[in-house]
Amino acid sequence: MNLIIWIEAAGWTLAHFLWQGAAVALGLVALRWMTRNPIVRYRAGVASLAVLVLGAGLTFVRESGIRAPMSGKAGDFRPGAMAFVAASGNGSAADPAIREMAGVAKVAEAESETRFGWQSWAVSVWVLGMAFFGVRLALDWRATQRLRRLASSLPGGSAWGERFARLGLRMGAPKSARLLSSTEVRVPLALGILRPVVIVPAAMLAQLSPTQVEAILLHELAHLRRHDYFVNVLQTLAEMVFFFHPAVWWISRTIRDEREHCCDDLASAASDDVVEYAGALAALEILRGDSGAALVGMAADGGKPGGLLARVRRLTGGTDQSRWGGRCTWISAVAGGFAVGAVAMLATFLISEAADEESKPSGEKSETSSESVVASTADLVRPLAFEEHRVRQWVDAALRLDDEEAKRAALAEVRESIAAGEPGKVLAGLEAFVRLGEVAFDKAAFHDLFPPLLSSEHAEIRARAAIALLLSGATDDDRVRFLKLAADPSPEVRTRAAHVISFGFDHDLTGEASPAIVSLLEESDTGVLREVLRPLWGAKFSPAIEARVIELSRSEDPRISHDALYYALSTQANKSSDSIERLIEFLAHPDSTNVAGRAAWGLGGGVPEDLEGRVAEAALEVMRSRSQGGYVFRQSVSRLAQYAGTDQVEEIRAFLELPAIGDELRKELTKVLDRIDQEKALKARVGEKIVVSLTRSGKVRFEGREIGVGEYLIRVGAVGSHPDRAIEFRAPKDTDFDRIVEALDAIKKQGFWNVSFALAEAAP
Repeated sequence: MNLIIWIEAAGWTLAHFLWQGAAVALGLVALRWMTRNPIVRYRAGVASLAVLVLGAGLTFVRESGIRAPMSGKAGDFRPGAMAFVAASGNGSAADPAIREMAGVAKVAEAESETRFGWQSWAVSVWVLGMAFFGVRLALDWRATQRLRRLASSLPGGSAWGERFARLGLRMGAPKSARLLSSTEVRVPLALGILRPVVIVPAAMLAQLSPTQVEAILLHELAHLRRHDYFVNVLQTLAEMVFFFHPAVWWISRTIRDEREHCCDDLASAASDDVVEYAGALAALEILRGDSGAALVGMAADGGKPGGLLARVRRLTGGTDQSRWGGRCTWISAVAGGFAVGAVAMLATFLISEAADEESKPSGEKSETSSESVVASTADLVRPLAFEEHRVRQWVDAALRLDDEEAKRAALAEVRESIAAGEPGKVLAGLEAFVRLGEVAFDKAAFHDLFPPLLSSEHAEIRARAAIALLLSGATDDDRVRFLKLAADPSPEVRTRAAHVISFGFDHDLTGEASPAIVSLLEESDTGVLREVLRPLWGAKFSPAIEARVIELSRSEDPRISHDALYYALSTQANKSSDSIERLIEFLAHPDSTNVAGRAAWGLGGGVPEDLEGRVAEAALEVMRSRSQGGYVFRQSVSRLAQYAGTDQVEEIRAFLELPAIGDELRKELTKVLDRIDQEKALKARVGEKIVVSLTRSGKVRFEGREIGVGEYLIRVGAVGSHPDRAIEFRAPKDTDFDRIVEALDAIKKQGFWNVSFALAEAAP
């Protein structure tokens, strides 16, 4: 996938995550208000965090999918280019129309880098922040592993080693758990997944009573039993990725708090004396002092100052937990968390569809929505579910290079399905035909099947049949049929009409195709209108189409104005003074990439010779007003190099005098001046006669060596100077006639016609 699409999708994912996180956090607040049971609160917190991570992933997948200019999926159909890709991607593009469509798609994809702005900054900041928290996590992990290495093992036969083993059996902790002591920690710490350990302060074993030590160890063993260390690692990774959202930190903090409460309840229940267990926590708080704990470990104080005393108050307060428990708590917590998350993710998708963001090709949408008409072909026409497997079988068989018989049989079945008359079968056959658009086979043999389908009562069939008709080789009668589709009552068909008209008329919309396109450009449905603009890429416009596109470029809807500029106005093949002036207006837009930069790029083609000076002046104005290095500035330099003439020489020289100009820009502008000087010299020599003296070998001697006639004309600056310039052609009398003909052909290919010829007596 194009990196730019990934960046744009990531930017929108981060934006959506802001409100998703807030929504899930509010849901968790409501659930916590309903109960004080730590088990329910903990599981609800974990479920909420999981929903946020899952929702972000699904949002990114959706955003990247609907922003890709071309998915590469079989039968995919994307705005701005009509490409029908074989399922395996290795079909031969035998049809010239297909090659043209694929070429346009590649150009569109190459130009997609100008279509995003704030997303790049957002993603850059996000990556930097994630890198910072990643480094912090790595340092904490290293510190935790250092504690583990420096800790001393208690002999298995020692008193505390045996007690630890018995307590582990009582709590149901992993049998591989070990007890370590260290002078580097002030509170007990549970670490490890496959080889779990509990590290206790060396002073704790000596300064606390055996009963208090056992109570503390029960708490740490509860962590191991619940696999809290593994969950905490995942939490920390989520914090690293979504560091920018306070809701994530709050949810993670509540998970840690409720985790400690759950372990307190397990430990106090195992010790059979809540008061004594609370006393052990209080004693541990006194012993702890001001020391903290490692980030990724399970510390007995919960990892925050005052955590132990808060837990003592909770234990002595006697929270009633009798109304929750067992499997019911899991069902309630998970259901609550996923319900909130489902609402958040559903809202994300609905908002994405309703907003239809600036650079997004239309995606999968509800059939009842007016925006549904801008769906891709795969969404526009879906074969019936029971027919899809047949479509795949046909496509797979037709793509086999080692079995020509299987290919012929599959194509015969496709033809039979299209002619069957049953809507489901017809759709399946049309789907297969379009997916095989790049495969070399006799598509014209299917042609007669498609015109009758344009009158089908099913809009899906009419839309797909129009595409298939274009692929099978559209005739003049077919082009008339395409024009009629512009008035089809179905928005789905009208969106496809714009594509088949543009490609069916070879992007020449100056003649009979003009009224149909103008009517489509009058669509009131935003989705249809945006889809109509996309196939205008690279087309020749009639004055009526051009006027309407310019009007749309001034639309108050930023999506319409963007598409009018991006797909139509900037790529117009026959720009007039009106369209050029509108593009020049765009050069002053504050968005220097998506708008101003795109306009500067668009001025690179389709500009009449008499308007090149106007574009060069506009490029100079941009260079004077914009900072160096930006996309619009670079494009303006390119336009200046392309169009500048003698009228711009003084301004270019003045620009070169600026002290802040960079070396690369100085070189570019110097080249522009050199080019103008060369053209000026050529024009001054228009009246001079060019002498071409041929040798017997059919070459021309120039600067001590023999070169071809065409190269000679280029070297002496004749090519492009003036087609009426006189050429005197000389050759030795005994020169082979074929060499003379070849030389004359070379002169003709360079556009010269005023040629005189003479034979010399002696060879030069």
